This record gives sequence, structure tokens and C-alpha cells, in this order.
Amino acid sequence: MVQYESDSIMTSVYLSDWLSASPQFRRDLIVAMLRWSKDITPRVSGIIPLSLATYVSVLKSAYSLFAVLSTKH
Repeated sequence: MVQYESDSIMTSVYLSDWLSASPQFRRDLIVAMLRWSKDITPRVSGIIPLSLATYVSVLKSAYSLFAVLSTKH
């Protein structure tokens, strides 16, 4: 959800009525849009991107480990 919203920020600002704003505000918006052009991706420990696929992979691994450990006892 965070990644989807970050993709739409720049588009939403561009589609707004920003051309009727003051020149200083327009300049600030252009700088902000350039900064927002990079996607926001949540990361674990700043390294591993947190996505649905990563989350499912971690859950599968944890369950597999649990299943192996529970059969040993």
C-alpha cells in the first residue's frame, strides 16, 4: 500500500491546479516532485525490500522450520 501511494503522489500533484499557484510555490512543487519520483519502498534493516512476496516467503520458511522442529519431538 505504501509503494502504491508513493507512486501516485507525483501524479496527483502534477494533475492538481499547481500552475495557478505563485512562482515560488510552483518551484517548490517541482523540487518536491523530483524528490518524490523515486519510489518509497519499505525495507527491513535497510537492505531487504519488504513486499508481499518477501512476507509470504518468510512465512513459508518459518512454517517449514516449525514443521521440521515439531516432528523431531
